[in-house]
Amino acid sequence: MPKYVVIAIIAISVCPFCNLAAQGTLTITPQIPGQFLWDNVGTPTIRLGEPFYIDILWNYVNDSSMIGGSMTLEFTSPDIPTITKLGVSGALPAPYNNVVLKNGFEDISYWNFFGNPSDWPYAFYQDNFDGTLPDIFGHAFGSTTGLPANMGTVAFYEFHFQIDQAGTFCIDTVEEPNESFGWYFDDAIARPIDASQAGFPYCYPVAFEPLTSVTNLNDHGYGSLRYAMESANLLVGPDTILFLVSGTIPLQSPLPSLIDDNTWIDGQSAPSGARSIVLDGSDLTIGDGLIIEGSDCRVEALVIRNFPGNGIVVFGSPASGNRLSENLIYHNGGLGIDLNNDGVTINDDGDLDTGPNNLQNYATVDSVIMNPDSSFTLYGTSAPNSSNQIYLAHPEGDDVRPADPSGHGEAYQFIGSTIAGIDSTFEYLIAKTYRQFSVVTLLTIDTLENSSEFSSNIILIPSPLVVIAYSPVNLRIIDPDGFYIGRDAAGNLEQTLFPASYDDPQSDSVNIPRPIVGNYRIEVVAENGAPPGATYSIGVRIDGSVQSTVVFNADVPTTGMVDTATYRVEEEWHYMNGDANGSGVINILDATYIISYLFKGGPEPYPRESADAQCNGIVNILDATFIIQYLFKGGVSPCRIE
Repeated sequence: MPKYVVIAIIAISVCPFCNLAAQGTLTITPQIPGQFLWDNVGTPTIRLGEPFYIDILWNYVNDSSMIGGSMTLEFTSPDIPTITKLGVSGALPAPYNNVVLKNGFEDISYWNFFGNPSDWPYAFYQDNFDGTLPDIFGHAFGSTTGLPANMGTVAFYEFHFQIDQAGTFCIDTVEEPNESFGWYFDDAIARPIDASQAGFPYCYPVAFEPLTSVTNLNDHGYGSLRYAMESANLLVGPDTILFLVSGTIPLQSPLPSLIDDNTWIDGQSAPSGARSIVLDGSDLTIGDGLIIEGSDCRVEALVIRNFPGNGIVVFGSPASGNRLSENLIYHNGGLGIDLNNDGVTINDDGDLDTGPNNLQNYATVDSVIMNPDSSFTLYGTSAPNSSNQIYLAHPEGDDVRPADPSGHGEAYQFIGSTIAGIDSTFEYLIAKTYRQFSVVTLLTIDTLENSSEFSSNIILIPSPLVVIAYSPVNLRIIDPDGFYIGRDAAGNLEQTLFPASYDDPQSDSVNIPRPIVGNYRIEVVAENGAPPGATYSIGVRIDGSVQSTVVFNADVPTTGMVDTATYRVEEEWHYMNGDANGSGVINILDATYIISYLFKGGPEPYPRESADAQCNGIVNILDATFIIQYLFKGGVSPCRIE
């Protein structure tokens, strides 16, 4: 890192016990990485929040008659109450690095000015640079005896500072406390310290230089997201905040509100792409992730997590047209997105209310249909021509990523988006990679870019497997594990497959509410008395609709013959009967969970059928006793343990 000499002063120093004075130079070098701070014709700016350095070099020319001297500096500010001292070190630059420099920064035994001369040179400072100005640095020099030939007494210190408030930072000289030192300058007139006569202080402005590129992951300072947002708030006209880094920003205090219009925080610009910038509020005790009070802003492709308050708040009557797109927002104390900072804003008919983002209505899902390949199709309505983004609000069976208690969100994963038609309707296909009983939520963005809050959560509930045969035949269905349900030609029911039901009002219908993965064998036998030459049809559905997929049409089998067909189930329900608390194992806690739910207002089992240990379609106290019997008294196991 380059160092620039700022000023050199020729000085003569005296002390009460010094016989002779010696000539020396004091060099002060303030610097910021990559920026020349000060020269004789100007005072460039110290950047707000960016570390900078003060190098101090005191060099007495080699003079065998010199036996003592001192110098003292004071760091002050007329308008900044506190500064941050990031570090201070004592060292010697080449070619003086073979000289041992003793100082008192780490050892208080050297603080006594009247210490043993063999301990000289030494240093001291007051106030410990605790952030309260002024702070004083001092250094005293003793005998040059024993120093290498052609070597003067040299002291070098480097102070690292950071200032987070605009103002002025000054380096000044002061008279040594409790001592009678004065300074001699080149006019050989002794005087106490007088800034106007001595040429001190050297003051440097600490000011804000706008920058909208995020170059580091720091909480604050030049190049931080905070600095970029403050810049955007001050700059006139549209601003785009780009990221030149990827990673987590661990915030130590809430970010400023985004009050400027037309500001775009573009998370997709990060080197690692969308959602590689993480705003983390784990260290905060109060505050939201982002607050938007301007209009026509965009916040896209960020991760916003672990804030005590909401993830994003849009607040204030002027705030409209703010697009909040493809962000992952989760594990916050409040809502993922809150319009007006007042909790969930319930949809109103016609979306006629006004407020932040026009209090945009979120999408309403009319139905969720499971397709034969175990994918799901959402059917819903939203504002005409609006964009609807779908997010994973809770992966089934994942206790680490629960749905938001409000029933609106979270947003752990971006699934995709779809556009509503002019008639406000839309549909979206959710791939079967998202497991049954997972929870999804939607975000609506209208044509004016007003983003809604997250919609009511929707559970991807699988549909039952239904096999229908139109008379005059009877059915027998065998599941992948060999269990079966069905009637013979005489109509006698045989069943080992539980739970499953067989109905025969106008047609033979088998309903298996919780199918498992694998091939189901469908067997068809003729009913007694079936007329010769009769035909029948077999239909299967597992999509929640009333329309069955026709497997085949055929002549009724002759007596003693069986027609067969195969239907494959791609994905099973993901729970165990009896595992009421969803822990993956059946134990006494499931019995207490059922009791708490039934009699103490405890949470409902998810799905509710998981508490049905007897597989009779009812959840009651007998299921708790059934589990106890199974665990401790040799009772039969719940009907299906996957």
